[in-house]
Amino acid sequence: MEAASVDVGVSPRPEMLRASGIVVGNIPDEPGWATAAPPLAVEYADVGQAEAELQRKISELLAAGTR
Repeated sequence: MEAASVDVGVSPRPEMLRASGIVVGNIPDEPGWATAAPPLAVEYADVGQAEAELQRKISELLAAGTR
């Protein structure tokens, strides 16, 4: 089912846990972390967030399959 949600936990690899601000795509409607990267993830910089950390999160999601 295609849906949009906020703060969805994504874990496409055991060592990678990410919670994007907004995700759009096939989001499981069950407890726990999604195991596939969403087709669309929106990350945003909050006050005090390091630019390098934001860029790393974006790079990891793109490498996992987010478009």
